[in-house]
Amino acid sequence: MAGQAHYLEFRTPMFCKLLWASLCVSTIIFASVFVILILGEFSYSGLAILGFTFLLVNSMLIWAIWAFGRYFIKASQSNITFGYSHWNVSIDVETIALIETIEIKWIKWGGVGWRVRSGKEIGYITGNGTGVRLCIDGGKCYEFNCDNPQELIEGLKI
Repeated sequence: MAGQAHYLEFRTPMFCKLLWASLCVSTIIFASVFVILILGEFSYSGLAILGFTFLLVNSMLIWAIWAFGRYFIKASQSNITFGYSHWNVSIDVETIALIETIEIKWIKWGGVGWRVRSGKEIGYITGNGTGVRLCIDGGKCYEFNCDNPQELIEGLKI
């Protein structure tokens, strides 16, 4: 069965839990300021600024939670797909030039999430830990976190 998955990994990145906490704190702060504004010196301009800021901040947090909420790796003998639920890449195994186990440091990438370095290096970084470096024909390389990189590499049978 060519389409059968030989390696599956699903998780919620730790930074998404931080985004959820930020959304809750943001909502509480804006609600508190709203109550103070209503009970104190009421101002339509102050209320408009508060509403606009609330929508802007929380819209960005909700978008980030939506885009990066689930991290996954799915590999079969013919294809590997990895990344976030709404921001991922799918690669045919035949195009893989190099695949190796690495140790990922998020600070080296300048943060977590979807990261780009020097044009041809793309990272799907959830934090520090083991990972995979995968280079395809044409020179583009991907680095992504993986709980069991050796099992993934063996499952691809390269």
